[in-house]
Amino acid sequence: VVLFLLSFVLLPFIGTEFMPATDRDMLLIKLKMPVGTSLEETNRVLSMAEDVMFNDMAVETVFAQAGSQAAENAQDSASSFNPSGPHEGLLWVSLVSQEERTLSDLEILENIRHKLPKLKDVKFESIDMSQAMMGGAQAPIEIKVFGKDIEQLKVIADNIKDRIQDVEGLRDVTHTFAEGKPEYQISIDRERSSRFGLTVGQVANAVQVSSLGKVATRYREENEEIDVRVRFQKKYRDNIDDIRNIPIMTPANTVIRLD
Repeated sequence: VVLFLLSFVLLPFIGTEFMPATDRDMLLIKLKMPVGTSLEETNRVLSMAEDVMFNDMAVETVFAQAGSQAAENAQDSASSFNPSGPHEGLLWVSLVSQEERTLSDLEILENIRHKLPKLKDVKFESIDMSQAMMGGAQAPIEIKVFGKDIEQLKVIADNIKDRIQDVEGLRDVTHTFAEGKPEYQISIDRERSSRFGLTVGQVANAVQVSSLGKVATRYREENEEIDVRVRFQKKYRDNIDDIRNIPIMTPANTVIRLD
């Protein structure tokens, strides 16, 4: 009875967690490259990382995703840890069972970090899946900054990042202010397009199909389905002058140009 009562005295000095970290059999690593990086280059770096992981005896399988399908499937951008474009990728790393390894998942992750390719402006960030799936933070520690001035918030966030990124024990110090993607904004003359019998949506769809493309069909190769995307050749969509020259078919079966 005395020991039972003494245990209550010790409670304030014992650390507790609502959802303590567990030794998982899966790691999730996100690759971030500069905005504007091609899908081919992102895939090349992912392949380099895959080679590193397959050389680790604790790694069983690796699944890689380069780029995003948000343009075709909005659900692909619903989760904050999904790639936001061709400059990002994901690595799902499956580990052997805990009985077959002597290191924890965090120790294995730390070993992999030291072996990943060190390339300019290329970042590999670990995501805490257990917290992300429950709608919590993607990292064990988060600092939140509130305010209405976006530019000032970014300055403060950059300052905090610079001050703490060299603190021993911290990894993947970053903030959520992502670099904006280069883009052209096209303003459609509604009155002029209506004279040709075209809606704004039809014009926008023509631009999207010409530049981004559209999945026309799929074919199966063994157990894998592969999209067949139809779009203009790169030489016809490589710059703003090419975009201005996109042909659009009107309901009267005549062809006009975007500009």
